[in-house]
Amino acid sequence: MRIGICTGAVKENIEKIKACGADYIEVGFQGLADLSAEEAMEIKKVFDEAGVGIEAANCMLAGDLPIVVEDPQLDLLAERLERSFKTAKILGLKVVVLGSGGARNIPEGATKEETVARFIKVTKEFLAPFFEKYDMTCVIEPLCDSTIINTLAEGYEIVEAVGSPRIQLLGDLFHMDEMGDSVEEVLKYKDCLKHTHLANQKGKRCYPAPNDGNVDHYKDFFEALRKIDYQGRVSIEANAQGEFFETATAGVAVLKSL
Repeated sequence: MRIGICTGAVKENIEKIKACGADYIEVGFQGLADLSAEEAMEIKKVFDEAGVGIEAANCMLAGDLPIVVEDPQLDLLAERLERSFKTAKILGLKVVVLGSGGARNIPEGATKEETVARFIKVTKEFLAPFFEKYDMTCVIEPLCDSTIINTLAEGYEIVEAVGSPRIQLLGDLFHMDEMGDSVEEVLKYKDCLKHTHLANQKGKRCYPAPNDGNVDHYKDFFEALRKIDYQGRVSIEANAQGEFFETATAGVAVLKSL
């Protein structure tokens, strides 16, 4: 397994990112739309030389363009996504997280069933073709603070309903803990679990630390992932306690020791 941190692809921070021991970084997807091709190529060059991949992205969709309303503004969304995907391709991204609770929460006047059906339709007919075009994988992220798709089982139902090899599942230990999903739950999803997130649920979504009282829980999560021969990425998506890179260095070290 590869251990990464969620942070910006800032060239000036490359030495700190490299020093913290992360194998890769996970960036914000929406912000990629603001980079020119030249800027993206320069960033990739700097990170490649440092041996740190820019391999994943989160926050795919903004809340101002929800995809589960009766008449979503897909033309406008397509323009945004196209710019971000072009940059993501230059940077070498492999996986993009579809969490984005604000873009998928149940809209006023709709039922949960209607909202889920709309989410499946847009994901299958509108989003999946982007991932096919740019040769990337989308991972559905169950969220404890969204009004749909809260558990791994519900995320799996979406993956199955969409039926595209480009649409897979993410397991976020923080959200799993909040929703009561045990670490053993990942054993059910060997074939579609393609990305993971981790944070300390006991510490208000903080970075892992040697003395945070949760190390055994991280170990159990890693052991469950090993049981399904998971060879993918584990991104620390968490709040820093103190200086970011000092906290990140400690967190990465904890996970790499497991």
